[in-house]
Formats: sequence, C-alpha cells, structure tokens
Amino acid sequence: KILDFPHIHKLSALYEQAKKFNPHLDQLEDAVSVLDAYFIETKYPMDFPVEYSRDEAITAIKMAEKIFNFVSNLLNKKSSPRSKMLDTTW
Repeated sequence: KILDFPHIHKLSALYEQAKKFNPHLDQLEDAVSVLDAYFIETKYPMDFPVEYSRDEAITAIKMAEKIFNFVSNLLNKKSSPRSKMLDTTW
C-alpha cells in the first residue's frame, strides 16, 4: 500500500493515519501521547520556553525508543533478505 500522509508534524495525527494501515500500532498510543505533548515547545524553544525535569526527559526518551523499536521490528519482518544488508544502526 502507498501511504499518503499530510505534510504535518503532529505525531498524534500521523499516528491516527498510520493506524488505518496497521491496527497493531494501537500498542503505541501511550508513547505517542507522551511525545506529542513535547512537540511545539521543543521545535520552537524561543517562542515557548519550557524546562523539563530529568524524569520527564527520561520518560520521553523511553517512549521514543518504544516507538522506534516497534517500527524497526515491523520493518525487519517485512523486509527482504537483501534489505537487511543495509546498516541501520546509525
């Protein structure tokens, strides 16, 4: 399937679009919800200065890792043996 996502940066909106193509993504709802809250403040820190605690930062990193690992596993399951030769550890 070809996915036609709107050119937006709102993680929750992109997540809702992606779930239409893969209902297993519903496992990421908590992670998406946490990370979506950080978008504006971190993209435009001069306009919306906010400080985050260490615990908030650790939680955000864990949620990002959860999404990354889930999607990486999906891609690895669907990829051909040839595509596994690519180094994606960057």
